[in-house]
Amino acid sequence: ATPFALKSPLLGDVAAEAAGLILRQPEGTKAVYAGGLDLRSYRDSQVELALAQPAPLVFSNQKEGLLCFNGGETDVTLTVKRPFARRVTLPPQKWISVSVSGESPVPPPVFLKPLDAASGISYASYLKGFPGASALHASDSIRIKSNKMTLPDGAVLAAKTGAEENVLARWENVGTVVTARCEVPQAGWYRLKIRYCSGQEPSRSLLINGKIPFAEAEAFSLASTLGASPSDGWSNGKNDWREVVLGAEQDSPGWKIYLNKGPCELSLRVESGGVNLDWLELDPS
Repeated sequence: ATPFALKSPLLGDVAAEAAGLILRQPEGTKAVYAGGLDLRSYRDSQVELALAQPAPLVFSNQKEGLLCFNGGETDVTLTVKRPFARRVTLPPQKWISVSVSGESPVPPPVFLKPLDAASGISYASYLKGFPGASALHASDSIRIKSNKMTLPDGAVLAAKTGAEENVLARWENVGTVVTARCEVPQAGWYRLKIRYCSGQEPSRSLLINGKIPFAEAEAFSLASTLGASPSDGWSNGKNDWREVVLGAEQDSPGWKIYLNKGPCELSLRVESGGVNLDWLELDPS
């Protein structure tokens, strides 16, 4: 978290610890929203608060109390010091009204888009959001075949060379999403591997339970699998399949994704180009 100190015409002197500071007054309203990415503490002329660990948080000081939104994926403990004293636990992805008498969920403001992780949280900041998480000792991977996933518009299930079963093919319509549902056996870190082929250089976005976890997971590129003739990149007659851990580079084994125990949705969204997908696999990390 970076220390911020500035003078706001709306909030007076502002001091905060955050990876990025948010100060916003939506058009058509007198409400002022403040907060930050990886916010640790905040103070202005009327509000003072602290978080037990850095988290993406947006709040507004309103007549009935503080209106708060925890944009992370886990609960966060908020300590309010002004305009009243109270400690509360904020659940992820929900708007909560916090007052001197208690807290309660409320509908989101219609004029304010919820904080999107992909708008500014880097992978490095995402990792810092789980300081107590340790490596898993489980050894079993979870593999979901593409014929068990949702079928996006325009895509088909088809037989391809080098695949044991029908696979997701002709998946190229921009904005369409394929989703794999699974049961995570224990909370912890996982890496995500896919088996795919493509005669193009496509890009996809990764969503965990409907949300992009960090900026690098939005519109990442996949390499073409086109090889020497008779390869066409699509495994029509020649095996063009490639296995890749998402986020893997020469100096990195790939992104680690923190998942809670229980049901989970893993999705990929088309940003450009076509892909044939055989399977998706979660590997304990």
